Amino acid sequence: MQKRIELSCIRGDGASWRVWLTDSAGAKVDLTNFEIAFSGKLDIDDVDYVFQHDRVDGGVELIAGNLEARIKVLKEDTENLTDEYTVLQIDVEFIDPGFDPLTPLGGTLTVAADVTR
Repeated sequence: MQKRIELSCIRGDGASWRVWLTDSAGAKVDLTNFEIAFSGKLDIDDVDYVFQHDRVDGGVELIAGNLEARIKVLKEDTENLTDEYTVLQIDVEFIDPGFDPLTPLGGTLTVAADVTR
């Protein structure tokens, strides 16, 4: 079952959040051998992403002894959005060593305009 998340950030600023997986006993899972993707689109059915990050491009990094991941929105991901508020559809996908995808987190990222612009 997917947990719904509601995130927000300021246009043109970077932001980050911590995420993790737990096993059936509630213990955090070692993410060392997982691929992790953090993606955002204007509409869930869009082919194009506003951003899509993984551990290779630095938009996702393992922390806390590899038991958590930090997912990031980079400043360049949002600096060209023009609306006062833009709501992106987002999700976080974990792919285990057997290449089975799991997308336990999904929801929205609200990007607000910077008032000093």
